[in-house]
Amino acid sequence: MTTPELTASDLKTILDFTVFLARKAGNLILEGSAAIQSASSESNVGEKKNAVDLVTEYDVGVEELVKRELKSQYPTFNFIGEESYSAGSRPPLTDEPTFCVDPIDGTTNFIHGFPFACISLGLIYKRRPVLGVIFNPFLDHLYTGIKDQGSYLIKPNTQPLRLPLSQPPKLLPSLSQALIAVEWGSDRTLTTINAKSGSFSRLAGNPAQGVIGGKMAHSLRSMGSAALNFAMVAQGGLDFYWEIGCWPWDVCAGIVIAEEAGGVVSGSHSAFSQSSNENFGVVTEEILTGRKYIVVRAIGDTPICYHLTQDHFRLKVNFSLVNSRASMAGKAIPTNRYAIQLAIFIAFGGANPAVCSGKLLTPYKRTGFLFGYDIGVISGCLIMPDFIRRFGEVGANGQSFLSSSRQSIITSLLSAGTFVGALGQAFTSDRFGRRGSILIWSAIFTVGVAIQTGTEFSIVQLTIGRFVAGLGVGALSGTSLHPLTVDCLDLFRGLVAIVPLYNGETAPKALRGTILVLYQLQIIVGLFLSYVLDLATHKIGNSASWRIPVGFQLLLGRHLLGTDRRVEARSVIAKLNGVPEQDALVDELVEELEFAIQAENEGGKATWAECFSTRNNLWKRTINGMMLQFIQQLNGQNFYYYYGDTFFESAGTELSPYVIQVILGGVSVVGTVPALSLLTGALMEAGCSIIAGLVGHYTLAPAHTPKALLTKRNRAGGDTLIAFAVLHVFSFSIFWGPTPWVYLGESFPLRVRPKGIALGSATNWFWNFLLSFFAPRIAAR
Repeated sequence: MTTPELTASDLKTILDFTVFLARKAGNLILEGSAAIQSASSESNVGEKKNAVDLVTEYDVGVEELVKRELKSQYPTFNFIGEESYSAGSRPPLTDEPTFCVDPIDGTTNFIHGFPFACISLGLIYKRRPVLGVIFNPFLDHLYTGIKDQGSYLIKPNTQPLRLPLSQPPKLLPSLSQALIAVEWGSDRTLTTINAKSGSFSRLAGNPAQGVIGGKMAHSLRSMGSAALNFAMVAQGGLDFYWEIGCWPWDVCAGIVIAEEAGGVVSGSHSAFSQSSNENFGVVTEEILTGRKYIVVRAIGDTPICYHLTQDHFRLKVNFSLVNSRASMAGKAIPTNRYAIQLAIFIAFGGANPAVCSGKLLTPYKRTGFLFGYDIGVISGCLIMPDFIRRFGEVGANGQSFLSSSRQSIITSLLSAGTFVGALGQAFTSDRFGRRGSILIWSAIFTVGVAIQTGTEFSIVQLTIGRFVAGLGVGALSGTSLHPLTVDCLDLFRGLVAIVPLYNGETAPKALRGTILVLYQLQIIVGLFLSYVLDLATHKIGNSASWRIPVGFQLLLGRHLLGTDRRVEARSVIAKLNGVPEQDALVDELVEELEFAIQAENEGGKATWAECFSTRNNLWKRTINGMMLQFIQQLNGQNFYYYYGDTFFESAGTELSPYVIQVILGGVSVVGTVPALSLLTGALMEAGCSIIAGLVGHYTLAPAHTPKALLTKRNRAGGDTLIAFAVLHVFSFSIFWGPTPWVYLGESFPLRVRPKGIALGSATNWFWNFLLSFFAPRIAAR
């Protein structure tokens, strides 16, 4: 069904009907309020969430009236309402015209007879608010707005008044002259109350009299209705309104009315910072449904329109004092030294004492290092004589050898385990908590390594050990702590995140992409060190040649356990940004994280299906993340990482395959470093693959040709092949190695970020398994 086109004339007609309907619903609201005031305490008054957020039969009755009348007049339009949503009706937002209704906004006021409750009736078209009606029947104040047609206030016995009421709009030099609307909301848990109290104190407090970060705003107001707060900002009675936790039906109508009065609406800090001058002030679907809102009235000396430029808006309203960390008055300028140190220490599996003071880094993982090490260490083992004798087969000539099928199963079972573990950790984290989950999977990894190291002759035992160790590696790489704070479990109720997030989001935003590359560096450094250890032990004449590099992983399974204290959380944030602990920036970051968790918790627990929902195009982000990981694994580098020693041994070169692998690993490390600032190399990688393939096809001798029979052409071809193999992995390290991890760490909203990244990581390991399993079988043909 095609989306109907709504013209300006259509919107005026819809406005006339919705105004009529709002007044009709207003009569029912007044009737209900009167009935409640005269009823005894035994009246039919229920609860939404607690004694503060009440709902009554009139709340439901008003919505049923509105829904029935709208359906009769506009049968093809969709409907989103507060009460029907709570009852389980949750249609996705589409381009179709959709009414968005809060039947009684300000229910607590309605119950107590406080005359600030209203019906809020908005229309969304092509995923953006285009029409709004807010009617307060207690005061008989009607606010209306149509996209590009202005907004108005209609009082009894007066002509409609164009908003804002002050023409031209009043000036607003600073926050000290601002009247700000805030709300307590229904979540009255200790964490939320403390967070909001702290925010309100800083907005209203006098810094000259000891309030750290105080802005000395003119005053704060709590009207108890998000819709009426928006309307009052549009009118000019309030300078701005800031809240986290509202729903689209609370603000949809108010957004249109405020914008048409020259105000600007934005959402979260990320939405604000990502907007450009061209799209600043445009209420996208992400802002509409993001549950974080700030609306600022029209400011004097600016055009009465909603296309204020971002720079002008910052100058006039000092919006950044509330929602932009970089320019908040009274803040120190954040620096990056500790954040970079922390990311580097994480990459190499250590603890930064300057940041941690011996106890802050709650069990963080060497997962990238472990994964890289476990990939690389098996490559050298596959050509060690003792390893072949124990786990290979005996040929017709009486010599032991490892067939391609045995090579593939030994190598690939690790990746199979990582795939399962990456998904399994989400369930253990929910069941046993983050710390318990980490200990469980660490133990599993250690058991897997012990099984491998203790194997005598059983290839079954060896492969089982590889799979079990893979479970631990995959799970631990999918288990980390909330970005920025690392040690805030009590405060933030720890969210599952992925190691790339842990690396990337402890850094200032300007360096986030660069720091995310460090996860790939973890993997490559692990590879390189495994090659070095293989080189160091391969000449040992017994099982120690392979048991030492395999068993070395047992030393990597230990983890640091931290404490969960709010004070340390503030200390971490301060040190990561290089500012004093009592600086206003620290207050804001702690507050932002508290509100983010609050907003997420109010929305309920995210599901796996939500990663593929149409909301905010999440399905595109998830598919893109999975496809990038899939394509990364098809670049060919893993063949060298897994089977490089075997491959180079057959190339006929005089150089030891172990030495070649060390060179290849070192070049990979060097190639990853430029990716910290320059993501290029895909074309180089493609060229190297083509040349290596052609050289191998036209110059190499047939398989199993003795070295003594190799021609000069064969030897030159082998050397050329090795050179381009090394250049291939160098090019991979510059571009395809880090890019998918950067994308995963930057693309998902907080609510679904853990699951979105888990799906991307699991895709990486799934294709890793397929390639490691089939590559030797294909090469053997």
